[in-house]
Amino acid sequence: MGRLPGKTDQSCPVGQGALIHALIQIFLYSNELAERGVKKMEKKNVVFTKDGAKVGVKEVSTESYTDKTQRAFVKTWNTAQER
Repeated sequence: MGRLPGKTDQSCPVGQGALIHALIQIFLYSNELAERGVKKMEKKNVVFTKDGAKVGVKEVSTESYTDKTQRAFVKTWNTAQER
């Protein structure tokens, strides 16, 4: 086989082994960052699935929900009565 014109036998300034090692480290670090992000989002009730992101809702007791609803209704009623 002959040589291609303009090509020399010099290798890259950075050895192929070092380049491959650097690329593997970048790949591993990016995966680690992704895992950390997923764990952090799960703490905030956000779960990523194949279908997309699902957001969880915090549990609210029936009594608490009723109290807040009644409080809002009473405030609205009182404001309407003042006019």
